[in-house]
Amino acid sequence: AKPAASAPFTPSVFLFLSVVPVTLSMADAELTPAQDKAIRDHVECEKRIDTALTQNPWLRHIVESMNGLSCRVTRAFFGCAPCEQAAEGFYDVEKGITLCENHISKSQKATERVLMHESIHAYDMCRAEVDNTDCLHIACTEIRAVNLSNECSYGSELSRGNFRIRRQQPRCVTRRATLALQMHPQCVKDAEFFIREAWDTCYVDESPFQHASRNM
Repeated sequence: AKPAASAPFTPSVFLFLSVVPVTLSMADAELTPAQDKAIRDHVECEKRIDTALTQNPWLRHIVESMNGLSCRVTRAFFGCAPCEQAAEGFYDVEKGITLCENHISKSQKATERVLMHESIHAYDMCRAEVDNTDCLHIACTEIRAVNLSNECSYGSELSRGNFRIRRQQPRCVTRRATLALQMHPQCVKDAEFFIREAWDTCYVDESPFQHASRNM
């Protein structure tokens, strides 16, 4: 299945509260501190998505590339919601990209990193229809998502205590792609093997950035 929607690609102008169903009639209702925080987290998360989609040229390039492949992506493809699992975000073929507003860092930088990562997964599904039961397919898209999302920048690795001068990028991508693959139950046991098998082809695949201007 490919992502599809009918609305034009524009920042959201509406508020959807997935934690507390608020209506106009509840405007003056007294909320608990937890409910108030949940509302604020949701609103702020959605605003960060709007900022990313209008100001991050790399993310916009992915969206434009998907649209060019007839996978129509709109603002509705991106959203925030509370998540039970300890994750920053995820991509679902039917629902699109969801940021876990109760787990993700509240910085714009973190939001854009996760959006980039999950958007690479969406792009890969758009162009190749990745088999989510095939560990080799998943390994490939995880390698690409980690490599192309800037999550292995020197600053990010330094903050994790993993800074290296030599081969910093491939070491980081290997480690983080393996951890991501291990989140799939069927791939846990042989995650390192599948990452190695997919590496030569997928690490060098920079699509859709292979022809992108470095000055975007």
